[in-house]
Amino acid sequence: KRLQNLFNVLFKSLCSVGRPVLLTLDDLQWSQSFAVDDMTDFFVNCIPNSSGGLGEIEICRRGLLIAGTFRSNEVEASDDLIQRINLMKESGRANVTMLTV
Repeated sequence: KRLQNLFNVLFKSLCSVGRPVLLTLDDLQWSQSFAVDDMTDFFVNCIPNSSGGLGEIEICRRGLLIAGTFRSNEVEASDDLIQRINLMKESGRANVTMLTV
């Protein structure tokens, strides 16, 4: 929970200056599952505020582009990383595009 709050504060701070932010995460196949879980939760659980407008997190996400890389030959389809990527796709909260090079 503390790491998730840290993600929220970090993204809010980075995006609050009114300029787009590119966050690059490399070699995600070696990342700790809790870090990937918290990042995914940030996208999946962001909801508009009760007044019908956009909440602070929703506004922050509009100026945030995350480019994550992983070695597909080191990740199985059943791995937690792939499951979390699929969860982000299915949530409709993030535009997820996978490229193979």
